[in-house]
Amino acid sequence: MRWILYAGKTMPEHQVAGEITVQCLECRVELQVHGRTQTLRSGHWVYLVGGEPYALRAIENSALLVTILLNRS
Repeated sequence: MRWILYAGKTMPEHQVAGEITVQCLECRVELQVHGRTQTLRSGHWVYLVGGEPYALRAIENSALLVTILLNRS
């Protein structure tokens, strides 16, 4: 999925069942996970295990690529 977050906007803490990658395509966002905050800049990405709660806040108008691996049994 391609997400657009405008400066100052947030994606409240949530989680998904599958493994996930979050890649910052443009600008900067803050990622809150594991009780810490880190800044993702253009080209940076993170991997999260399924069920890991995380939140996002755009520092600037930003574009993200979010990939979720859903386990089909």
